[in-house]
Amino acid sequence: MSMTPLSVLPPLHVQSLASEANWHLARQIARVQSLQSSIYIHPRVISYVNQKEKAHFRRIYIDAMDRDVVSVFWSKRRGEPKNVRLAVFNTITDPMRDMWHAWGIAVIEDPSGRGQHILIYDCDGFDHHVHFPHFLLESQRCMIETIPKRISVQTIWISCDLSKAKRDRCYQNTMDWIEAMVTLGDGKFQGTLDTRIIRGRWKAYRPVSQGTQPRLLYEPIFNGDEDGATNASTWNELQ
Repeated sequence: MSMTPLSVLPPLHVQSLASEANWHLARQIARVQSLQSSIYIHPRVISYVNQKEKAHFRRIYIDAMDRDVVSVFWSKRRGEPKNVRLAVFNTITDPMRDMWHAWGIAVIEDPSGRGQHILIYDCDGFDHHVHFPHFLLESQRCMIETIPKRISVQTIWISCDLSKAKRDRCYQNTMDWIEAMVTLGDGKFQGTLDTRIIRGRWKAYRPVSQGTQPRLLYEPIFNGDEDGATNASTWNELQ
């Protein structure tokens, strides 16, 4: 298959092939390289929880091999120290029509060097009346549950901006978010003063252990108000 020139990439939609999304990611990777930025962008969309799931989809979808397993993204941390790591995830929502829902993740280093902060962007938003992570799609939750096994999570931030919701543009909106994250730079995480948070509405959660339970639970620690403003004093009290 010939490579589409990066300067003339078509917009993405819910039925875009993974290879088309990967071309968009290649354009952002080229930007990062030109800026000599400490940002890692995963070069392929992430669609599978594990290799077993990938093998199953390989028999069904023509672009299955253009998609990665979530563990590949986390394993790329070894030998590649970066302040910011970005990835586009997508999950199948309508197998009969080959429709996928796209969303993004940013992993940002804490200034102390003792952990990371996770930003989860989903332009269609979430039902925040339900406790995290239960308001996620089942496939999203399966992927998110692999995070604590790979890195030391300090906080998880969830987007709650619904201004672009339900327009069947999740793929393109997520790619636009990746581009915005690159533009905002490769600095370590600064809490509610961080420009990557100030730009939108976010809610934050902190992992807490409960006895000998192997899975981490999450408690809410910050709720951005409706106009996107943040309260630094509220955040500082939680540190």
